[in-house]
Amino acid sequence: MTNARNWSGFGSWHGIHKAFETAQAIMTMIFGWLIIADTIRALTKKNSHAGPNVRTGMRNSLHDSVMIFMI
Repeated sequence: MTNARNWSGFGSWHGIHKAFETAQAIMTMIFGWLIIADTIRALTKKNSHAGPNVRTGMRNSLHDSVMIFMI
């Protein structure tokens, strides 16, 4: 019986799978850090004396995190 290495030019599918898992874990950590940072920013901004045109609140902050992460 042949294994995947004989049918592909990549050598080991296990190594490729591990690389994608690592990249996904790194992206998840970065996304988590963005949410934490934006949560802190939103909470500190809510207590400031900002004008009516300044966006505040968790919903907009989380939306900004998602948009920054997707760029």
